[in-house]
This record gives sequence, structure tokens and C-alpha cells, in this order.
Amino acid sequence: MRKLNVAVDITHPFIGDLKVELVSPTGKVVELHSRSGWWRDDLHLNLDSNPPSRLQPLVGQPVAGAWLLRVSDNGAKDTGTLDRWRIEIETGT
Repeated sequence: MRKLNVAVDITHPFIGDLKVELVSPTGKVVELHSRSGWWRDDLHLNLDSNPPSRLQPLVGQPVAGAWLLRVSDNGAKDTGTLDRWRIEIETGT
């Protein structure tokens, strides 16, 4: 893989409760969001693998297989909804 783009939209009243990770088919994990933003609501991420990027460690990973988006809500009182997520992978030379 040459390039990776990821978009995530989550409706949630406190994005500081959220942790979001992307897992490649080989099990390599990158953290996309880690409990930042405190009291802001609704998480909207649009990331690409151009340096410097949280996705950069996934460049060169095999494309085939299951890609997993792992979302956890680490707060006790409220809930949210994963509205959508998208992954685009550019291969080739």
C-alpha cells in the first residue's frame, strides 16, 4: 500500500470519553483518537497517511484481509453512535 485515508464520524456528547483505533489485517494497531477534546461533542476525523501522520505506521502493510475499527467509550454516564467510517487504500507504484 502506498497511501491510506480514513474518515470516522461519531455522535457523542463528550469526545473525551472516546478511544478510536484502526487495526490492520496483520494486527498492527494505530491510535486515531485517545480521549482528547474533553467536553466537546461529536468526533469527525479525516486522516491520511502523509507524514507526519498517525496512519504512517500502516503504510506498507498488506491490504488483503479484515481491517477493524475499534471504538471504546470510557465514560460511565452517556452513550454515542458510530455514524460512519470509511477507509481508502491506494496501492500500486
